[in-house]
Amino acid sequence: MPPTTIRVLALLSLVMTAAAATADPKKPVKFKPFGGISEERFYQSAVARRADQLVVDLTTARAELTSLRVPPPVRDEIAARVDRAAAAATSLATLARKTADRGQLYRALETVETEFAGLNELTTRNASASPAFARVGYDVQQLAAALTEGDTDADRGKESVARLAGALDEQADDLWTTADHQLGAAFTRDADRAIRKFARAARQLRRNLEATGDLAKAAAAFPAVGQAWGEVVAQLDRVPNLPAGVRDQVTRVDGLYRRLGERVAVLATPAPNPGVPPPPVIGLAPSKAAAVAIGAGDGGGPRVRVFHDLRAPAAFDFFAYDAEFRGGVRVAVADLNGDGYPDVVTVPGKGMPALVRVFDGRDMSLLAEFLGADPQWAGGVNVAAADVTADGRALVAVAPDVGGGPHVRVFDLAQGKEVASFFAFPEQLRGGVRVAWTDLNADGNPDIVAASGPADIGPLVRVFNLADQKVLTEFGAFDPNWRGGLWVSADRGGHIVCGLDGGGPPAVRVFNPGQFRRPAVDRLAFPEDYPGGVRVAYADVDGDGVPDIICAPGGGLKDCPVRVFSGKNGREIAGLRAFEGFDGGAFVGAR
Repeated sequence: MPPTTIRVLALLSLVMTAAAATADPKKPVKFKPFGGISEERFYQSAVARRADQLVVDLTTARAELTSLRVPPPVRDEIAARVDRAAAAATSLATLARKTADRGQLYRALETVETEFAGLNELTTRNASASPAFARVGYDVQQLAAALTEGDTDADRGKESVARLAGALDEQADDLWTTADHQLGAAFTRDADRAIRKFARAARQLRRNLEATGDLAKAAAAFPAVGQAWGEVVAQLDRVPNLPAGVRDQVTRVDGLYRRLGERVAVLATPAPNPGVPPPPVIGLAPSKAAAVAIGAGDGGGPRVRVFHDLRAPAAFDFFAYDAEFRGGVRVAVADLNGDGYPDVVTVPGKGMPALVRVFDGRDMSLLAEFLGADPQWAGGVNVAAADVTADGRALVAVAPDVGGGPHVRVFDLAQGKEVASFFAFPEQLRGGVRVAWTDLNADGNPDIVAASGPADIGPLVRVFNLADQKVLTEFGAFDPNWRGGLWVSADRGGHIVCGLDGGGPPAVRVFNPGQFRRPAVDRLAFPEDYPGGVRVAYADVDGDGVPDIICAPGGGLKDCPVRVFSGKNGREIAGLRAFEGFDGGAFVGAR
């Protein structure tokens, strides 16, 4: 092994030791590629996803211009710059879906960065108070990082490391500003010093690389970055009820920190060496608040909004697939990689193949994608995800929606393969099947909950043991004459929540384990005459230790209101308008 590699290994070992003193992170489960998706295709998807995100946040920033106190001519100039940057990002996203050619993609990135540089100059002077413009800068940084992922070219590698170090410096400054504004008296002198120290360490790494072009010196500076970040985490982790804005900014910084460490490790290690361990995950402990994901319904774009606090703005707002797709998107939430952060799983509605995607709960970067059904099926699918099991299984269940048979397929992302396949109801039915996960028999292994869509079977709910697909229990959730289908969710403790699909009253029921003949909660989620159906999720939103009922409408209600009802008494405890100006309904997932 060359001396440079030995030094890098030793240096990264030091930063791991330093970080371990300030945090006790879980080691994430690694996913294996499978399901017909090559590494090249995954790379294209990751780049396109980041370019799409840039377009989303540029669009939001443009909408915010009217609220900024800037002269009209300046506002018009910024708007024009935003439009040019958005057009460049859209072109890059389109290109990424067509090719993995790095030369073409890098040239497209240069155009994006040129347009952003001009926009940044204007907004720094005139619109620096806009959160959306701050996110745009982060998006450009993440897009560049996604583009350089896996690139072992030395010159481009040095440039990518320098760019990431600069981004880390900028985001550290933004963290200081956010903490100063939102923490008040809780922003202690020690926290202030820790964040400033971290920014200086990132700045020094960048300067070393720019001055010398020596990756070994960049690696030598990385332990100081990791140690300083560990100190920041230790300080902020002591703040009770850390504001969502601070936590979100910590997430951005942590994502860049991890990417930087991984790039330094890969680039400083010549092939065919098996590689240097990546930097430790030392981000803040996950929030105890529920993560609620909302996806646009049929007729809408594949837009997903993720909330950690339903009273605050969305923590993440993105398109899971091409923004031009109009089949909507279904969502599930679970800690699939076992790092303590709920991840978001998406599947498309009608109009495209059943491409399942998993997004990292820390920063919504793409973790995995695979085909969850026959490539010829484009009728839409439903999805459910289970937290990583004690033996490291990362389970996702996928089933066709209306028009397809009741075929449930289960995939283990850690093993990279399908692990179960069965029909939940008579094979000839064509109402599709809605799925959820629970542990009904309390054996520590997830069980599958299944309910049919509209079909001649009645409101039947079945729970299957994953190991042998035998029925553990089944029950009728509503009037046995109902043929309109159900939506279903559950928690790990065996509680099951059901909502009627379209055509009947917007009724929701919760059933406790072992008491499936009588619902514990029985109420209407929306006005009695609303016929659009109720999609459901189940999670502890109010922090009282009891899962709450999260309800989203089918089509027909303006702004797609999402309502949350207490799991204790059925009373409404929260609500929001999921997608203003859209009445095509929504899908929900939560943990």
